[in-house]
Parts: sequence; C-alpha cells; structure tokens
Amino acid sequence: MGRVGIEGLDDVFNTYFAVPSDFFIGLANDTTIAKAAQLSDLTEVSGSGYARQAVTTFTVATTETTNKKVTCDEKTFTATGDWTAANFWFILSEGVTSGTFYLLAWGELTNAPVTLENGGTIVFTPVIVGAG
Repeated sequence: MGRVGIEGLDDVFNTYFAVPSDFFIGLANDTTIAKAAQLSDLTEVSGSGYARQAVTTFTVATTETTNKKVTCDEKTFTATGDWTAANFWFILSEGVTSGTFYLLAWGELTNAPVTLENGGTIVFTPVIVGAG
C-alpha cells in the first residue's frame, strides 16, 4: 500500500481547495458520523433561520512535517427561532453536476450538543487535517 507524501498533500490540498465557492458549511444533529458516511446519512439541523453557509476562504498550511492542515474561514450561525441540537459541522463540495453535493469533511463542535434558541449564535472555525 502506498502513501501520499507531504508535497503530494500540499499539491492536492492547494489545488482542491483553490475554489472555495464550490464548498458549503452545515450543522448536523447526529451524535456520531461514520468514517464512510455520505451526505444522505446526516441529519441536518433544522429551525428558523438555519441555512448552509458558503465558504469564502481556505488556508492550507503544514503542521509538523507529516500533516497538512486546511483552515476554513470563521463561521457564525445565528438562530431566528429554536433549532434542533447541533453536534457536528460538516463541509460539502458541489460536484460537477450543479446541485449535487458530496460530504467532504466533518468535525465535532466544541461543547456539543449545542442548542440554539432565537437570537443565539454559534461561532467556530472548521479545520481539516490530512496525514502524509
């Protein structure tokens, strides 16, 4: 079995994440997400004012000498009514077919589960780490 080197990860990450307009952030209610999960496996948060948000920037950096880290711009979700609990953030990529989305990455929210009521906010910065 082969491995991807740090230079290979650098090239892949810098190429793949170069067009942030094709990516979106959402919140999931699930208490666990399986490694092989697909978007259709997630239960997305619902409530007044909830909507996925577009990613505006990705920053690719090297962490240590064997990992690549992709940091998304900080996201703020604000409820305009009561929302179901959120346990995870997730990043979607839009496929070559417009309107077709793929689950790219996810991470657990700090202090999960987070339940927002009208006027409540959650602020976080999604980070993806890939090992070389």
